[in-house]
Order: sequence, then structure tokens, then C-alpha cells
Amino acid sequence: MSPSAMTARAEGRGQGKELWLLCAPAAPRPVAELVRAFAAERPATVLGPTRGAGHELARALAAGLGLPLAERAELDVERGQSELASGARAWPALADALAAAGARALLVAEAELLCALTARALDLAPERARALHVAPGRLVLLRDDPGGLVLRRANVLAPEERAGGTALPGVDVSGERGRA
Repeated sequence: MSPSAMTARAEGRGQGKELWLLCAPAAPRPVAELVRAFAAERPATVLGPTRGAGHELARALAAGLGLPLAERAELDVERGQSELASGARAWPALADALAAAGARALLVAEAELLCALTARALDLAPERARALHVAPGRLVLLRDDPGGLVLRRANVLAPEERAGGTALPGVDVSGERGRA
């Protein structure tokens, strides 16, 4: 069993909850565009750092969607801290988001931290985390399945977007299983 599957089982997860990670800052995308994008795929909460561009974006999104904002100091980017250390420090915020989320939650983070969290969620080695790239204003979708956290979409502009973003092995653009 993979480490993420063991963690999921230990934390009582695996219920299909979705965690959207938004790469801050969103500029040049207007916040109103992001609010419209999340109107249909409405998260239960918005999580964000306590300072910086990620904080401003998380606050604007929460206000625009009429949702609570959970500010977490663990999501603040500490300059000079390694991706591994940043991911380890911020991991509890991601785990809490999954535990507290209804069907979905939205976490806003700067690129380095977002990639570190994604790599940790997928049990990627720290050196492989550096290969991940998410453009500002783009999204990553992690789904909490019984086998652990899985990557469902990466580098997309909107939650409902089926085309674009990073292709995932075995998954076609409609989200259905692809042919081998």
C-alpha cells in the first residue's frame, strides 16, 4: 500500500473529496473571472496564506464566492526554505482542508508551495517535485480516493475545463478512462 493510501486510511479519508489548488498570483486573470469559474464547482471553503499575493487572492475569492476564508500561516512562503521543508510545514493545512471540506475545498498557494504539496500528495520524490510546473492563475485538482490522493487535472484555467492543461496518463480530456 502506498504511503498516501496509508495516510488516507489513517486519517479516515478516501471519500472522493476534491481539493483544488490555485497557483497565486492570478494576474493577469481578474478575480471576477475566477469567481465565475468556481460558481458551478462551488468549494465549501477557501484556504490561503496569511500574507502576500496568495493571501490577497484567497481573500478576494472567498469574498466573491461568499465563502469563509481559512487563513493558515503554514501556507505562507518562507523565502530560502527548501521545497521539501515548505511542503512538510504546509502539509497539515492540506490534510485539514480535506478533513473539513464538504465535497470540495479551494487552497490558494504560491507556485513553489503548490508544487511541493502536489508532489507530497502524490508521493513523488523531492527531486521530482522540481519538475512540476503550474502557471500563475492555473489550477491543480487532487481527489481523495480510497487508494490515496490522485491527480485528476493539472494546469487548467477553470474547474469545469475538460480540455487543456496537462494530460494525465490513461485519462482522456472528458475525464473518462482512456484506452491503453
